[in-house]
Amino acid sequence: MSEKGFTFIEVLIAALLTSVILGALYGTFFLADRAREEGGDSMLRLYEAQKVMDAMRRELEAVKGGIELRDKEYFGKQASGISFQSYSPKRGILSKMDYSVKEDKGFLRLEKEESFLHGQAARSVVLLEEIDEFIVEVNSGGKWVKTYSAGAGPSSLRVTLKVPFKGRLFTLTETVTPRIGKVL
Repeated sequence: MSEKGFTFIEVLIAALLTSVILGALYGTFFLADRAREEGGDSMLRLYEAQKVMDAMRRELEAVKGGIELRDKEYFGKQASGISFQSYSPKRGILSKMDYSVKEDKGFLRLEKEESFLHGQAARSVVLLEEIDEFIVEVNSGGKWVKTYSAGAGPSSLRVTLKVPFKGRLFTLTETVTPRIGKVL
């Protein structure tokens, strides 16, 4: 007499194989989810740094008048500052822009202060926190210099921002040519 069905051993082996497969899928899912979250935060930080560099490039292209560079160091890292007058992209009026690096509890952050020349109150905002370096250089006489103050605008500027990205430093660099008052 032949009975159809599974033996107890066969059921145990099937349950063991199913639990091994589900355990592997479970571990893979949570590992991928954690990598997505960490990668998302890092990518957001890089995106914010790129947005800051793009906004600064547009403001520097619209420089009206002179530029003042300040060269500092915090913890042996470059921390430039730059002041200039430019047309505000948001308001369409001439404004004084000041980018500077501040130290807060052992970390560096990039700040911007914008004061309007038409009587409105100045506003200050933190652009990026926990940066590594911020370097602004001016091409003066064919050489890149880190300190500069002149009534006329320079022929070009180089802005470098270094931010930590996934345990390494990521360097963003823009070379900017002021365009106001020049033939396009």
